[in-house]
Order: sequence, then C-alpha cells, then structure tokens
Amino acid sequence: MTSTSLTLRCIGRRADTHDVASWQFVPQTGSLPAVLAGQCVTLHTEIDGKPHCRAYTLSSSPQDAYWQVTIKDVGLVSHHLHQTLQEGDEIRVDGPFGDFNLTALPCERPLLLSAGSGITPMWAMLRDELAKRP
Repeated sequence: MTSTSLTLRCIGRRADTHDVASWQFVPQTGSLPAVLAGQCVTLHTEIDGKPHCRAYTLSSSPQDAYWQVTIKDVGLVSHHLHQTLQEGDEIRVDGPFGDFNLTALPCERPLLLSAGSGITPMWAMLRDELAKRP
C-alpha cells in the first residue's frame, strides 16, 4: 500500500480511561485509503509554533468508515493532542504504513499476545478478524 498525506476532520473523541482517549477521523471529501489492521499513521501538529509529528497505530478496523487512534497521555505530542484535539478539528495525517498485520503474517487461528502500547495493533487485528470470521 502507498502512504498518503491527508487532511482529516475529527468526528469524535472518547475518553477510554483517565489517561487514554480515542479519536475518530474522516476525510473532508472522498474516502480513506485502504488500511490493514495493525498499520500506523503519522499525526502532524504544532506545539509552541514548531511542527511535531508522531506515529500511532490505528485502533479502528479496516471495515470502519473512519480511522481511529487511541492515545495514552504520555509524551510531548500525545499530551498536546489530549489537551487540544477536539471534535471538528482538522489534522494532517500521513499513512497508512507498516508491515505488522495478519495479511503479511497469515495464519488460520492467530494467537494475539501483547503488553503496553502493543495492545493497539492487537485490538485492530482482533476487530478485523471478528468482522471476517465471527
């Protein structure tokens, strides 16, 4: 898949825990590029007048009509997004990219084990597998 640079609009923000939130994004027009569960996107923002970016794994399923990122409030960019990114805002996003997915590593019955931030690609892969094989 080819990585693309897009401007997306935030259509939702959900507090998952006291320090984790999820944001959903859609394009202003058209549709999102195809994505594989487990792939990442890069979010671009400005902090104190300086450009910053950080990669986040999509927590949405490829079947969703939006891209979702789930972010813990740790680190400069993540904290900034927690403080500022709201529904209706636009953000530049590059992606999708990455080879960590079940299409690249096919198996009949995957066993998904994770810890820490590794839960995000696993969540996307699980949602994708459940959509394909309930």
